[in-house]
Amino acid sequence: MTADENYDSESDTEEPPFKKITINTDYKIKTSLEEPPTDLKLKPLPDNLEYVFLEEPYFLLVIISSQLSA
Repeated sequence: MTADENYDSESDTEEPPFKKITINTDYKIKTSLEEPPTDLKLKPLPDNLEYVFLEEPYFLLVIISSQLSA
């Protein structure tokens, strides 16, 4: 059997039909800007990382490199 014959026999196989996927869009995603988290538990970070807050009102916590400067 040559490579071309093998390719033709594989292409003759029937593929399973696709299933329709539905996405529910009737929900609202809560963002940290609208409802800031109040029960944050900060874990120790490696020396090369640190916690910082983004601007006021100081509830948007992010982790950045400790090597960054203002």
